[in-house]
Amino acid sequence: MKISNNFNKFFFGVILKELKKCPQPMKYQNPFTQEWYLINLNIVSDKGTYQLLKLINPHYPKLNDLLPASTTVLSNKHLVQHIQWIERWCSQNGYTMKHIEDEWEQIIQNSK
Repeated sequence: MKISNNFNKFFFGVILKELKKCPQPMKYQNPFTQEWYLINLNIVSDKGTYQLLKLINPHYPKLNDLLPASTTVLSNKHLVQHIQWIERWCSQNGYTMKHIEDEWEQIIQNSK
């Protein structure tokens, strides 16, 4: 199943834009070599950021175990996992995305 149009809009319209608000540069540890890198997404285009995220996420689906798959062929499940990885990466860099903060605020308000 391919991702829905609305889900695609959420990824590109919310997640990628919010990612640019994270503290820059962001720390990234290569899970294979254990080397640390600093990545400044403010100097990378939106298209470049999208491609970079597919490359640095070690769990992102690959074609022939090499090339990252296009989001046009991903299932909703795979895109959710990719978004969760991005959210965790932001969190590890000391930033909580606004949609997560909003969700927590709603949970707190509903629990009163």
